[in-house]
Amino acid sequence: MKPSLKKFKEDFQNNLLDIHWKQWGCLGVASQLEEEKRWIIDLEALLSSTIFMGQFDKRLLSSAIEWANKYSEWINVSKLKRIGAAYYRADEKLNVGLAAENIYNLVENTIKKRRKVDSQQIQEEVSHYDLSNEYRQVLEKFQIRGITTPPAVQKPSLLQLWLRGFFGVNARAEVLLYLLYKKQGSSNQIAGTIQFDQKIVYRILEKWSKAGFVEKERGRKYILANPNGFAKLLGHPVDKIKYLNWIETFLIFARIMKSLCIEPWASDSYLLSSLFRKISEEIRDLSKETGVSFSESSLYKGEEYLSFFINDILDTLNRL
Repeated sequence: MKPSLKKFKEDFQNNLLDIHWKQWGCLGVASQLEEEKRWIIDLEALLSSTIFMGQFDKRLLSSAIEWANKYSEWINVSKLKRIGAAYYRADEKLNVGLAAENIYNLVENTIKKRRKVDSQQIQEEVSHYDLSNEYRQVLEKFQIRGITTPPAVQKPSLLQLWLRGFFGVNARAEVLLYLLYKKQGSSNQIAGTIQFDQKIVYRILEKWSKAGFVEKERGRKYILANPNGFAKLLGHPVDKIKYLNWIETFLIFARIMKSLCIEPWASDSYLLSSLFRKISEEIRDLSKETGVSFSESSLYKGEEYLSFFINDILDTLNRL
């Protein structure tokens, strides 16, 4: 039976928004959903994705901007900028950006001011940017509502912030987090995942190698010299919470969401099936971490694959 694209869009959007609300709830935003407890949150990946998803949930965007404005000291703006660029660059398959550059620039500039702006100033800032109606409606009426509390960085899901409290808001926290969960990696692999310059990551690894924190293996791979010692330092077993490449994951979800909103993909099952075949090849890490085995696209002709992908991706969202 041919799947309903309208129903898929509604289910996909609602489930994806729930993931965002759970993560922001863990960070200290008032939410009606149970906060995230199973996955380590990547703050900049979440904020970048929230800016994109804000066009579908104005309260989500407003809440995230309020949190980011109040607790901006936890945010790495350079990393946010690099991730944001992936959203407003033209997607190679869809041939359009996932979101406009201006909305990312506005949020980044607000964060850089480090609590020096109030509701009125944020509202006035909108006049300097050419924004779509969805974003303009949120920001022209923006009010700091007092719906956020400071992040409790001792929560396992906020391990990234805990490490930033220890190392500072820089690449060291991200490199250690990667090695704790991925066990090993080259400077190129690590830099690509955490979205930091490869030279910076390489210098960190080399210094840690000289200090005995990491060991170098063949093939330019680095591993932690004493992973159990680091786990004890963190105060909880590493296997009690999962690590996911949220930068890549949220971008994949954004591409799917965008395709369901623009023509010709939104009304063409064949084109969507073709796009989702390509996405299914890029989703191996997410599939492995969630335990969802995506249907083999080569087994299905034309738009036959669409219903299988829909079932698999919705199952994935439910497991997140």
